[in-house]
Amino acid sequence: MPSSESPPSSSGFTLIEALISLAILSGVVVAVLVSINYHIVAGDRINKTVVASLIARERFEEIVLAGDMKPAKGEYAPPFSGFRWSFNAEDVPRMQLKKLSLITTWGNGEAIVLEGFASSE
Repeated sequence: MPSSESPPSSSGFTLIEALISLAILSGVVVAVLVSINYHIVAGDRINKTVVASLIARERFEEIVLAGDMKPAKGEYAPPFSGFRWSFNAEDVPRMQLKKLSLITTWGNGEAIVLEGFASSE
């Protein structure tokens, strides 16, 4: 006599389907977290570069206005204590000009350089 039982229901997911979908979802989450971390680090670097540019410009103007064109080094005062500066002035040959350079460094050797010219008189 044939059995009157119906075949098992195919609704729901098998264990292998659930594991595969979990693996795919995990890969997407990891990719999103890596992307977020990259953008946070890039934003921090851009922020420090902008801060370094602004404080370097201010220091450069202070040196030029004071007229003290001797080589000098130092650290910026808080809240910019992680930034250092170095100033140098060189005579330009056959001209009555000085080439002024101010290098601001921070972190792992990242730096910006501001250059300009001033009369050597």
